[in-house]
Amino acid sequence: MILITAPALAETAAPGASPPVMEELDRLTQPERGPVEKEESGRHFEAKKRERLLQALQLDDATRAQLSQRLQQLDQKAEDLRRQRKEALLALRDQAKGLRKDMRRGARNGDRPGTVEPGVAPVDPSALKESLNRLYAVEEAMVGLRRDRFQAGRDLLTPEQQLKFLLFSMKFHKEMRERLEREHAGRESPLPGH
Repeated sequence: MILITAPALAETAAPGASPPVMEELDRLTQPERGPVEKEESGRHFEAKKRERLLQALQLDDATRAQLSQRLQQLDQKAEDLRRQRKEALLALRDQAKGLRKDMRRGARNGDRPGTVEPGVAPVDPSALKESLNRLYAVEEAMVGLRRDRFQAGRDLLTPEQQLKFLLFSMKFHKEMRERLEREHAGRESPLPGH
């Protein structure tokens, strides 16, 4: 998708401004806090979410311990997948920058083949494909992880508890999506109150 949309976006961007695809890659790969602080905050958030879920389910001690352990394992796997996703996005961002340079070089050189600016490496299609495949694999693993989370509930919980588990998960994700949308809207608004 980056390959298809990047030329059109590069042409419509203001001179000196990054096209929207580059801005999105920058946003996705930009650290919001220091890596250690963000990692600790993420673990704290997942632990708090897990505890709220376990309280809502009102489980016996044995089931609570089993489910807690399984969810903790899945949360650790999710953390690892988020790290892998960020690494894949960083690689794609670098390659997208190279692709953009290639497009500019082609425009300046009249799209003559074989004209390469000194010190600027052309984009390697096989490396780009490898980076895309890495990202696709991580995204598929994240989908599988969500399925695994629900399977843990199915394996350990009564039907009534499974319903609470599903409702909690849906409500939690809705609240998080709304919160992120509010935060995103707040960053985009150039004027206070808009």
